[in-house]
Amino acid sequence: MFINLKFKTIQIVLAVLYFIIIPLSVDAFSISPPILEFEANPGETVRTNIRVQNTSDANKIYAFTIQKFISKGGLGQQEFLPPTETDGLPEWLYFDRPLLELEPGESYDLPIVIRVPMDAKSGGHFVAVLFAEQAELSRGAVGIVPRTGTLIFLTVRGNVLKSFEIESFLSSPVSPSHLPIDFSANLSNTGNVHIRPEGRLRITNMFGNTVASYPLNPSGARILPASRRSFQIAWENKDTLKKGYFSELREEFRNFGFGKYSAELTIKVGTIERTVVHELWIWPWRIIVFSGVLLVAVLSIFVMRKRMIS
Repeated sequence: MFINLKFKTIQIVLAVLYFIIIPLSVDAFSISPPILEFEANPGETVRTNIRVQNTSDANKIYAFTIQKFISKGGLGQQEFLPPTETDGLPEWLYFDRPLLELEPGESYDLPIVIRVPMDAKSGGHFVAVLFAEQAELSRGAVGIVPRTGTLIFLTVRGNVLKSFEIESFLSSPVSPSHLPIDFSANLSNTGNVHIRPEGRLRITNMFGNTVASYPLNPSGARILPASRRSFQIAWENKDTLKKGYFSELREEFRNFGFGKYSAELTIKVGTIERTVVHELWIWPWRIIVFSGVLLVAVLSIFVMRKRMIS
């Protein structure tokens, strides 16, 4: 009895080590494009394709699911809803096959048809078409490995509202002594369609001269309805030096700034434009202290030499 138990224990340990040392391989495949955007009228049919390519060296079968998604957090993350939530856009999508089998290196443009019903609600509708390799797992069970896919942004024409608010526009650190300075703009989408804000941050000194200018959204990020997004802009490079008085003093010389600055952020969404201004002061106190000490030292030497001569 003890021998059998010990033998089974060894078998279990060896099996665990096998799957740790030799994990299941995940061959690559690619999906394009990553994002599709459409506008359609109620009752209209939209046709498009998603290209799937098998980049592995073996025949693969791919399965795909349709899932609605919402915004999660303020940095553009998506939260995928369960596949059982099929009301709206998931019910309007049609494919020509349930599975896709590709040979090594083969690609296929998968046709997708979107049939917008006559009573479709105007505004934004969002789904993800997610693909995965259908893999044979142990004991003949069928499982799905990690997925990737295409996000679909559909706007149904009608009572469409594009609107946004600038919730906050701040800088960090609050009392800087030198650059870099990080600006954070938090926007909320108060309309019923996704928006892709454009804009520019312009920084001027106390004399009104422009010292820096940056685009707000160079990557073209989108904000879903009833959600928020934070946009980060760095003025100059990040500090990579070690902390300490003399390191910070060196940074003040390298990224010198002095006095009052105005950061003007202009944001556009369609025909809507809003501007917000944030003022800040840069006090390079280490340079001021260092210069004061140096000045005192020079004056002391000058006075001592004068007394020695006299």
